[in-house]
Amino acid sequence: MDLRRRLLLSDLLLLCVPPAATAVAAALVLGIASLAAGTRIRYADFEKAVRIRVELFSAAATVWGESPDTVARQEFGSFLETRLEGLRAEVYVVKDGAVVYATEGAGTMDGALPYPGAGEGPAISERRLSIGGVPYLLQTQRLAFEDGSTGAVAILIPTDARAGAAEAVAGSIPIAFVFASLATVLLHSVRMKRRIADPLVALNAAIAAISEGNLADEVVEGGDEEIRQVQRSLERLRRTLQENVRTRGRLDDNRKFLISSISHDLKTPLASIRGYVEGLIDGVADTPERRRKYLGTILAKTQGADRLIDDLVYYSRLELDQVPYDFEPTDPAAWLAAFVEENREGYARDGMALSFEDRRSERSPVLLDRERMKRVFQNLFENARKYRRGETGAVAVAVRDAGGRVLCEVRDEGAGIPKESLPYVFDRFYRADASRRQADGAGLGLAIAKQVVEDHRGEIWVRSAEGEGTTFVVALPAAPDGTEDGRA
Repeated sequence: MDLRRRLLLSDLLLLCVPPAATAVAAALVLGIASLAAGTRIRYADFEKAVRIRVELFSAAATVWGESPDTVARQEFGSFLETRLEGLRAEVYVVKDGAVVYATEGAGTMDGALPYPGAGEGPAISERRLSIGGVPYLLQTQRLAFEDGSTGAVAILIPTDARAGAAEAVAGSIPIAFVFASLATVLLHSVRMKRRIADPLVALNAAIAAISEGNLADEVVEGGDEEIRQVQRSLERLRRTLQENVRTRGRLDDNRKFLISSISHDLKTPLASIRGYVEGLIDGVADTPERRRKYLGTILAKTQGADRLIDDLVYYSRLELDQVPYDFEPTDPAAWLAAFVEENREGYARDGMALSFEDRRSERSPVLLDRERMKRVFQNLFENARKYRRGETGAVAVAVRDAGGRVLCEVRDEGAGIPKESLPYVFDRFYRADASRRQADGAGLGLAIAKQVVEDHRGEIWVRSAEGEGTTFVVALPAAPDGTEDGRA
């Protein structure tokens, strides 16, 4: 239940429950009182009980407003008798244990009249008694006369079991209302604490923990829907911050790893260049032919270092999403065929034969950044050239369909990759074995290829075994229906 509805319902309960509970309690007391009285209590009985209570209160207020000596006079007694005539009340005044005024009816009961003790009990008291078999309600109000004597004014009102029961029921109603109100408020407070206050306290504690950098504890949902929405938002924020912290940690680790790898991979060519330069300075290369050889080696090492730095910069830009992409709908078979043809002659001079085959049943285009994807396949071709088993080698490129994707396969006949190294070949700076570690490059080619393919929403994986060659598969999603472009 949402917070607004809960608060509205709570207000309604506070308004409706106490009167309803009071009515139920009054009905129960009425039933019990009727059983005790042996007869059904009627509305007239309640009316009589209320009238008795009002008249007694009014009489007590009147007596309170007069001096005790005035109350003891016959005129005042007659005034009270007349005022209470409708209730058939009897009035008498006692002073120092003797009756100084009594109505006619009270005079006939002289022997049975109770005499309030001097200064005993509260200022005003009530009790029920029976005189001559007739039940009465007696109200006494103590008096202190000017001559120092004490006494009381007493009012006797004849009553019956029904009136007494009705008065008991009427007296229980405010008590029941008070208890029902207290119980409702208590229940309301407990529910509000459990559904609103406790979740808000927990939410505040979670916010304080996050502000102090504690991102490990999950924000637990509880309470009404509005509070749950805030808790869910805070939990999403916590997870985002937690992921950002992890990402920052990985980036810090990556930066340290990059610095270490750059230092290692640049140290080797620089040491080689230094050695050849020192040889030239010291005159070790004492013939034109040897000098040309030294200079050629220095040039090759410089170009290798340049490629290493270029790969490092490009990979760093890929990781930081700083490489812009220009995707175009492209026929992958036509594009790859043109790319293979473009590189065929250059690799042929180095003893590598490139071939292409289109195995597709449908001509589904894909969205490519053609320049970025060229780098992927260039790296795969170079990988095949570096790790061929002899002076010559072959690379077979094929394209085929596979359930809404286009698979581009690059298969070579090289040395292959050990099984235990396959899960790591796309990690940066990774080379599977000693022969690969001695090859040119920084070990970033496949890491770059993987990043570019994933930026195309594709996948790349490898199948290989030692001595049986290697097959790289680039899987790209087919472009949506209606996309047509056959340009290579």
